[in-house]
Amino acid sequence: MPDDQLWFGQGLSHMSTKSTTLKRPIMTPNQITLLRFVLTLVLFGVWLCVPLSWLQKAVICVVFAAIFILDNIDGIIARKYALSSLSGHYFDAAVDVVTYFCLAFMLHAEGIVPLYFIALMLIREVLVVYIKAYLAETCKHVATSPLAVVKCELIGVPFALLYIVFSGDSLTQYMAITMVLVYFTTLRLWYAITGRQQLLLLVTAVIPLLLYPVVSHFLSIAEWYLYSYMTIAALFSYVSALGYFNLMWSER
Repeated sequence: MPDDQLWFGQGLSHMSTKSTTLKRPIMTPNQITLLRFVLTLVLFGVWLCVPLSWLQKAVICVVFAAIFILDNIDGIIARKYALSSLSGHYFDAAVDVVTYFCLAFMLHAEGIVPLYFIALMLIREVLVVYIKAYLAETCKHVATSPLAVVKCELIGVPFALLYIVFSGDSLTQYMAITMVLVYFTTLRLWYAITGRQQLLLLVTAVIPLLLYPVVSHFLSIAEWYLYSYMTIAALFSYVSALGYFNLMWSER
């Protein structure tokens, strides 16, 4: 090969390598998922083992909200840089479950979230994991439903801010609720959800606010937020799993 062609080929190879390097994200999706996992375990241990003030606990809850948002970000990176993998998918799903139930038991320790709600959500997760394992043996797969995406958003950030709403004063309660509404309103600007999904998010969030005057004479804002959240979370969690249940039933 002539020297000029060899040099040109080496130059193209160098440019290609440099381009690939530039396209690599600062953190891969699996690294972000691992970060979420470590943060969850550390915050869970600190919450249960270290005496904390209300403000410190509120900050931890805000960090949990950020952990739920990071779950969206690692998905964006996986799609943008073609870094999706089956192992990464299951790792991400496992960390989602660990994060949610660590937070649930933290709030239960504060006397906020009742044990029956945790059991109800845990039963759903156990059933879905069992069905996924069974379907994997039969080489079948259930695609993520549009409703499942809405469910993930509804049960994440609003749950992380539950402690602030339940134990804070009026100002912090309204601030936390406003944060949830702002998050749902702006989500489509940076995350791949459809207009219908965002509309469902907003409607689901606004309906309890509109109904509060009806129940305000016997329920506080904190209690209504808790009951509304538990109802919405349980409803969307089980309805979004119907695809798994139906396919499992058809296999019997």
